[in-house]
Amino acid sequence: MKKALSFITAFLAVSTSCGTAVAADTYVSANVGMSSMNDIKAEWFVNKNETNTISTDTGYALSAAVGRDYGDYRFEWELGYSSQEATECVTDANISPLYPMNKGAREIDGDINVLSFMVNGYYDIDLGGIELSPFVGVGYAKFEVDGCVPESNTSGNALHTSVGTFAYQLGVAVSVPVSSRVKVDARYRYFATDDFQMYMPNADVPAGVSPLDHGSYFNWSGESHSAMVGLRVTI
Repeated sequence: MKKALSFITAFLAVSTSCGTAVAADTYVSANVGMSSMNDIKAEWFVNKNETNTISTDTGYALSAAVGRDYGDYRFEWELGYSSQEATECVTDANISPLYPMNKGAREIDGDINVLSFMVNGYYDIDLGGIELSPFVGVGYAKFEVDGCVPESNTSGNALHTSVGTFAYQLGVAVSVPVSSRVKVDARYRYFATDDFQMYMPNADVPAGVSPLDHGSYFNWSGESHSAMVGLRVTI
């Protein structure tokens, strides 16, 4: 988190100093699209040599931003959200008999959601009416796991846990003007976080046993790829 704050402070300092020397336009933007999360390698506390691989379906991504346009470059503050449905967990070795998650693949049911607060920098390249804009961003991401239990679970327990971590992103956008103040934007984004540890209560414990007493430490990092379209409006 300290790393995120230092990067954000640097971005804010640069954008503020630029604003004192160069005239800038303010804009707002919004994007929506598809998001695909890389498989998550989860390390369980009962045996740190055993790994679970969690797969997700393609989900959706949303973002909204406000920024300053200095001509060849831009800085912006972005709020983002993405959601993917967890579908399968593959275990590479048998786990304690307390947990009915033996070696092999099993279907699971749940969601993995990511809320992000980012500071982005763009370099705009004019290609004769079309704008090509590579960008990078740093900030904070809140990972939330809701469910992610075997579909055969009959305990009635449900998981809900979250953790915050440093995040970064990079990508490229292509913009086409539709009026003097409005541009249509299409972009690819790679989004990732630092490694972090999340404790998750186990939903598949025997009746009468609290899931909080039997849980799993997940050592993971989040990575996703998004294709999005949207609008950028100068105000």
